[in-house]
Amino acid sequence: PLTLHFGMQALPVRAWDAGRAYERNLHIDCFKKTPGNYEDYLSRPVCEGEEEIGLDRLARLGVKVLYLHEKWNDFQNSPVLSEESSNRLRFFVRECHKRGIRVVPYFGYEISVLSPLYPQLGKQVLRRTEDADCGFHWYRYPWQRAIPVCLHSAWKDVFFEGITALQREYGFDGFYLDSTVPPEICKNEAHGCGFRRDGVLHGTYPVWDIRDLMQRLSAYCEERDLILNVHACGAVNIAAMAYCSSLWEGETFQSKLLKGELCEVPAALLQSQFTGRNTGVPVYSLCYSNPPAWCFRQAASLALLHGSFPKPVDIGEPLALMSRVWEVFDRFDLRRAVFHPYWEGGESPFSVMGAPYVRISYYESDTDILAVCACCERDAADTAVVTCRYAGMTDAESGESLGDGKTASLPFCGFDFRLLYVRK
Repeated sequence: PLTLHFGMQALPVRAWDAGRAYERNLHIDCFKKTPGNYEDYLSRPVCEGEEEIGLDRLARLGVKVLYLHEKWNDFQNSPVLSEESSNRLRFFVRECHKRGIRVVPYFGYEISVLSPLYPQLGKQVLRRTEDADCGFHWYRYPWQRAIPVCLHSAWKDVFFEGITALQREYGFDGFYLDSTVPPEICKNEAHGCGFRRDGVLHGTYPVWDIRDLMQRLSAYCEERDLILNVHACGAVNIAAMAYCSSLWEGETFQSKLLKGELCEVPAALLQSQFTGRNTGVPVYSLCYSNPPAWCFRQAASLALLHGSFPKPVDIGEPLALMSRVWEVFDRFDLRRAVFHPYWEGGESPFSVMGAPYVRISYYESDTDILAVCACCERDAADTAVVTCRYAGMTDAESGESLGDGKTASLPFCGFDFRLLYVRK
């Protein structure tokens, strides 16, 4: 007999949490690689001749959550740590908590051949496709193969018990999960995946197992006020995303932007996957900065226009830029404001002339408005004439009056933005 399971789920899947949506976070070592160990990197002066160390700079610029990428753990994604990884994690939790910064380490979707668990679990937990086991040789020391796992196997329980035990022991503040919610095909019959038809092995997808893991992790995190941030790789797996506290997205179109193959990111893609409000799950934008082809400020323009923050991956100018943005948003209390995206329709207090690629989204309260004015095309170089219904339009960063207060000419280059403030 053929047995089918299906589910129906209404949107949004979570109540919108502005505090979670606008965290002041930094993610080190993703794309912009840090030299050496993380603890050395953030324990020395940021620039030659300066005395301020990296961790103090993070605190001064307003970082509230520090995400540690995969290199913190000597064994990729392992819930059993080496002595060095253990010391590293204790160091970051201690030093960051002193400065009021929460710590969220990387976990993901693989098992490393260096992990103490690998000999015990063997090939039983690996995800298999036509190419058998797919492994990677990571850029970092110690060199290792990290092989994707399948959550339909025993790994689901081992992983959950292992990383939650680490959290209780070390006191870090949540989990960053890389590529965990997309359901990937698996043909590993050793743990019950796949099926045969006419002697041919076909794959299956561990949809329910992914949902079960995320549900358990969500319950664990919510009970302890922990962060569960997930990189979903563009997969809209609502059944699992419902249990994330936030997502990190944007990798899907990064390569085309980096290569100059894309001049305009499809508006429908950004509106559906990056606002977070349609699903209830806040989204942070990911930027693989590679100037001049593509830089963090350009990523910030797209993110802010769609009601989300980009997560900086560099303690240099990207963090400095976001620090200035955070200050603006701190002065404007988002808890009392309503977000109005540029595609919403209806009467807007702003109008734009002379620049077809410049759009405005805004946050409005009873007393004031914070607007994001951004250019959504790479090669555009226009001057936008922006008019506001209310007098007193200013640059939200500098406080400088714009034009005559009601109409201003604002020059824009490709994927650039301005923050505007208006007191009603």
